Amino acid sequence: LGLNLTDPASERNVERLGNHVDAFYEAKPIEPVPDDDCFCVSFDGKGVPKIKPRDQDASQRFDRLGKGQKRGTKQMATVSVISHFKPRKRDKASIIRGLMGWYDAKNKSQHEDQTNDNRWHQDIHRRAFLADQDKAIDYSMAYIKARIGHPGQRFVVPVDAGIGLENSILKHVDKHHLSEHFDGIILDIIHVSEYVWDCANALLGEKSALRATWVKEMLEDILDSKSQKVIKDLQLIVNKGTITQSRKEKIQKAITYFTNHAHKMDYKTYLDKGYPISSALVESNCKHLVKDRMEQSGMRWSNAGAQAMMDVRAAKLNGDLPDLVSFIAEKERKIKQQKAA
Repeated sequence: LGLNLTDPASERNVERLGNHVDAFYEAKPIEPVPDDDCFCVSFDGKGVPKIKPRDQDASQRFDRLGKGQKRGTKQMATVSVISHFKPRKRDKASIIRGLMGWYDAKNKSQHEDQTNDNRWHQDIHRRAFLADQDKAIDYSMAYIKARIGHPGQRFVVPVDAGIGLENSILKHVDKHHLSEHFDGIILDIIHVSEYVWDCANALLGEKSALRATWVKEMLEDILDSKSQKVIKDLQLIVNKGTITQSRKEKIQKAITYFTNHAHKMDYKTYLDKGYPISSALVESNCKHLVKDRMEQSGMRWSNAGAQAMMDVRAAKLNGDLPDLVSFIAEKERKIKQQKAA
């Protein structure tokens, strides 16, 4: 937060602020957005290094660790990022240029920065919930419902393929009666393109000059919503038997991925409607909100400490920290008045 505090003072202040974040956001008025805007919500997980419970007594705490042993463990935090945007139609050629340029440059963060241009995503709202994916999704759906100001507004959910994520999203769409506004879960195109490049490397070799042309043709089919054609083409390659078993397994991995998520790969429709097709926004926020602060050298967190820190960081990144402090001060003032009375 840019404050010159000792470690104990910082811990006390973060705990004090963090304990009020949920109540602050419950009380904060949520303004509907213009009726020509749509909404985007994405979810992703990031591991938080935790203090590992010790069964042994204090005299054994500082024994040397064996090979492969660690003092800590990790627990997954679910990050949710909500925004609204004005639909912006794009053609497949512009998407392919961005994807090919990202891969050639070996610089994913640069691509994410371009994708996450604030002229595209407005009023970005972030939260993170330790070991509670269901709470993150429930919170986000309630937030979107409060922001919808017109019956024609829609929202989409660009994500990577997290375990249980799709079922939980659909459950909470129904719970909050958002079905008429929900326009689908979109499989992140960047992860899709990584699988395509893996297939190109397995088929042609990592140094082949033919890879880029092959990948471009595959991405054209994918962005034309021809995922079934791509799956059949890849299966033919596997069935030919002209490549090694290990390379076949890499291609088969992509086939399985595309087969399991084909219903989230209607990219032609998404682009025609002007929707984002990347979850890069939530992935970059996983880095800024969680990784940059929670995974510094030697850090280990308790449950309460980790959640408090992520809550305070979310409020700061959302631009709500001054209002949060005022909210707490007013709440404590009222308590003092009640006690005095």
